[in-house]
Amino acid sequence: VGLGGEFRGAGGISKRNLVALDLRTGQPRSPNAPDLPFGAVAFQKLADVMVVAGGDNLALTPPQPNVYAFSTATGALLPWSLTTNGAVWALAADSRRVYLGGTFSLAGGLARSGVAAVDLGSGTVSTWRVQAQPVVRTLGIAHGTLYAAGGYGGYPGGGGDPYNYVAAFDLESGVTLPFSPRPAMAYTSGMAFHQDRVLLVGGSADALEWVDRSSGAPVLPATPVSGFASAAAQVGDTVFVTGTTTDNTTVLVVVDAPSGDMQLFDGSSGPLAASEAYLAMAGTVIRRPAPGAPHRLTASVAGSAVTFGWQAGVPPTPTGFLVEAGTSSGATDVGVFSVGLATSATGALPSGTYFTRVRGVGASGTGPASSEVVVTVPATATPPDAPGALNATVEGSAVHLVWGAASGNATTYIVEAGTASGLSDIGALATGYLDTDFATSAPAGTYFVRIRAANTFGIGPPSNEVAVVVP
Repeated sequence: VGLGGEFRGAGGISKRNLVALDLRTGQPRSPNAPDLPFGAVAFQKLADVMVVAGGDNLALTPPQPNVYAFSTATGALLPWSLTTNGAVWALAADSRRVYLGGTFSLAGGLARSGVAAVDLGSGTVSTWRVQAQPVVRTLGIAHGTLYAAGGYGGYPGGGGDPYNYVAAFDLESGVTLPFSPRPAMAYTSGMAFHQDRVLLVGGSADALEWVDRSSGAPVLPATPVSGFASAAAQVGDTVFVTGTTTDNTTVLVVVDAPSGDMQLFDGSSGPLAASEAYLAMAGTVIRRPAPGAPHRLTASVAGSAVTFGWQAGVPPTPTGFLVEAGTSSGATDVGVFSVGLATSATGALPSGTYFTRVRGVGASGTGPASSEVVVTVPATATPPDAPGALNATVEGSAVHLVWGAASGNATTYIVEAGTASGLSDIGALATGYLDTDFATSAPAGTYFVRIRAANTFGIGPPSNEVAVVVP
């Protein structure tokens, strides 16, 4: 996950305005994202490239770019950047261009008022040009149209009148379309789309308002929420907006796009009253995950009966498990068997070798598979075969080993480590499970590691050996 803003450190390391964190540990990744000379506020991912933009850097000498692109795989900056003479607050993209929205009148030295486009093929400012107002804070693309919105609010004693700018442009020609809403909000800072409607998110008399996507005229469903909102994030027919209640309790408001119904994300029923919402914070969407891969696998064979056992993976808690079996790695040609919430299953199989795995099932769908277990029926009075290829990765003092499953009815794997090739003088640890990965921390040094499979008939031959260097 990437975090942007204005900061000088994150996770105990020196980082400037952008950092990539490992979702498993919450610690900075290696390699990481590049440092930025500006506060990062807008992101647009294009395959394995991330475009990031932010504040005005013209005060720096010499002026520095405020739009960069970098590789999400390596963290390296790409040989492309852009300087605008004002902040960039929003990014959007289609198959041809990246669009910038902000408070600028120049982009890459070319006159562009509030909206500019960059050709994905050449990396240069596009000849596509629109007549937008230079106060754009959000962009959206739908139905071959670029929607741009922004403005500011006038406050007592603060000067200025409420000003709300919302416009739409044809993506082919750049022609301004007859989309001219007059929402009650003082500014628009977020948008969402549903069929022939656009949801405008902003602040003042109405924080949320649906308008027709062609004309901009108000349409049902009504959204009776007053306050201030700064962003909307959409997944399918659901729109999320963050905010606070009148007692300064932070809430997340969920809008059902087809009906317009709203509720708090904590499940409170019924629409929100106007006095309940003071929408103030930007929102984003995290897809609810499926259950994590089951782990701590066990398997045993007695005659034609095969018994599997496992433990649930990381949350959310599954509502059931599926056992998959096939005659080759990853296959399910033998069957996919639902076993409910049981964490063990026994079944009879004819003579042969089978590749099996377990998945958790939840409200968000089926989760990833466990490690694959290879079983052979009937059981033979021999030790298992050697495990598949062993690989190791090191991050700091953390060592992560991954290998291929062993055939021959293994009941556990043994991790051997030594100070020289072929030795196990540091130790030989039986994992007790049939998971084909193993993680541990180790002090600085060089270790020679290999994996063996074992069952009641003995210990099988080793996998390939890897040298692990912990700095």
